[in-house]
Amino acid sequence: MLCTAKLEAKLSAQSREVTQRVENYADFLGRTHEFGKLFFPWRFRCRYDMKQSRLDNFGWIATGVLVLAGCGSQTVPRSIGGQAPAQVSHSKSWMLPEATGEDLIYALGGCDGICVISYPALKVVGSLPLVAGAACSDARGNVFFAGLDKVTEYAHGGTQPIAILNLQGDDAFDCAVDPQSNDLAVVYEGNYGDVAVFTDRHRKRTNYDSHLASRFCGYDSKGNLFVDGYYGLGFGLSELPKYAGAFTPFALPNSVGYPGQIQWDGKYIAYQGLGSVNTISRIAVSGSTETAIVVETVNIKVRRHMAPSWLYDGNVVVPYRTHNIYPKVIGVFKYPTGGAATKTIRKFPPYKNRTLDFHGVTVSVAP
Repeated sequence: MLCTAKLEAKLSAQSREVTQRVENYADFLGRTHEFGKLFFPWRFRCRYDMKQSRLDNFGWIATGVLVLAGCGSQTVPRSIGGQAPAQVSHSKSWMLPEATGEDLIYALGGCDGICVISYPALKVVGSLPLVAGAACSDARGNVFFAGLDKVTEYAHGGTQPIAILNLQGDDAFDCAVDPQSNDLAVVYEGNYGDVAVFTDRHRKRTNYDSHLASRFCGYDSKGNLFVDGYYGLGFGLSELPKYAGAFTPFALPNSVGYPGQIQWDGKYIAYQGLGSVNTISRIAVSGSTETAIVVETVNIKVRRHMAPSWLYDGNVVVPYRTHNIYPKVIGVFKYPTGGAATKTIRKFPPYKNRTLDFHGVTVSVAP
């Protein structure tokens, strides 16, 4: 009887998982740029598939068949009360003792959830059994993982959540922390806007409309919030000036590539182009004239496409593909010099490479 109950529970979980994939893929079909849908499915699958970080070709084709058959209207049951992380794997958290005193890379989509890697040594020092769509960190070393309708916060080198923030929607895509106020911004899909900002002191939430089909977000050094995404038939950037009540959108040239990670690099907005461009565009924004100008283009030399990256300490940390369909390598590149990687990590013991599917990173600075 016990075995039967376990089997039934497993089948039920798999059913909910497939349903979620169907809903996410249907949403992707409805909201994603047509060219991107055809040529960069791995990138969008990484952002929308929150239930499992690795999806094989058979499962991907089966999901598409279900959508075409009209099965994408089912509702996924959600937990009530919001007191647990949205997605937790069956593995256990672990962390080497020395991890708390080192800078750490948190790499989404590996090590049975999230790989924790020492920086700059590039050694696996821990794992968190959490499946998330995006990650960001603050100056205190705290790390935030966004997924579905929640943001889960961990202390630097910690193995248990210290806070969970709820969104008025789902499909959280990205997050960023204001270096001045420590406010947390989250890009997500909701009925009350597409950007939520949580104040640092009380974590009070305010919702905004970026006027884009938003994807990623980042703050500059003055606390101005920027969001990238699709703007009309092209790409765009939208700014929420500090203390302002609304976003102002700007058009971007198509040469910047599909919307990826955006961060402040100390002088310009660094816009990572996803797809085949493998570039980071340094963008100057003028709020008075409502223009965004590409000042410089940084070329990142990788064999195939990049996944969302993270700027830190004069470098950019980038997961990318080699001969595989999934990003399984993490490289460290000079920024804004670009070029080839100065360091790479290709093995993540004790975890098998076939289980890796990296779709985002952040760097947590040791407090």
